[in-house]
Amino acid sequence: MKAVNGLRYDVVTTTTSTLTFRVSVIDGYEFFLDSISLEATYGSIADNGDGTYTLSGISRDIVVSASGDRIYSVEYRTTNSSVSLEGYDNPPSKTAGGSFSADVSSSFGWAMLSVTVYMDGRDVTSEAVSGGSIRIDEVTGNLVIIAESSFPWMIVLVILIVAAVAIAIYIVRRRNRD
Repeated sequence: MKAVNGLRYDVVTTTTSTLTFRVSVIDGYEFFLDSISLEATYGSIADNGDGTYTLSGISRDIVVSASGDRIYSVEYRTTNSSVSLEGYDNPPSKTAGGSFSADVSSSFGWAMLSVTVYMDGRDVTSEAVSGGSIRIDEVTGNLVIIAESSFPWMIVLVILIVAAVAIAIYIVRRRNRD
């Protein structure tokens, strides 16, 4: 029997032409249990409804494959910014394989500094981030999203310069009146 990473099987009973087995999830992995599917090179597989399956019609070597939708964790580390996903009030902490999309924004008054995305510890920022959008075509590992915004010092500096110039003009005009 071949199972994708994270799934295993245990034989429950055997006869000369049948095999009853249980498919389970290995510790440290998560799957949507209703997504687990089984396929055999021949014969038939019946779901017994109690977490076991029976393979019948066995007369020679047979390959059974088990697969399913794995669930991955999503961790958000934000500093003066937020991550939003369409359809969610609060971003989820788990996602199934498949695509993943999110938008990142700075908190009011803060300037976006950086967005970094890791998938299973590998930096995928260059292929996943464009501006304030995160797009991953196929999630294949746990995600960590880091979004940081900084205080907009350049804007404050510009405002201070404009204010200083305005004050200087006011003082010059006031002196010219006197």
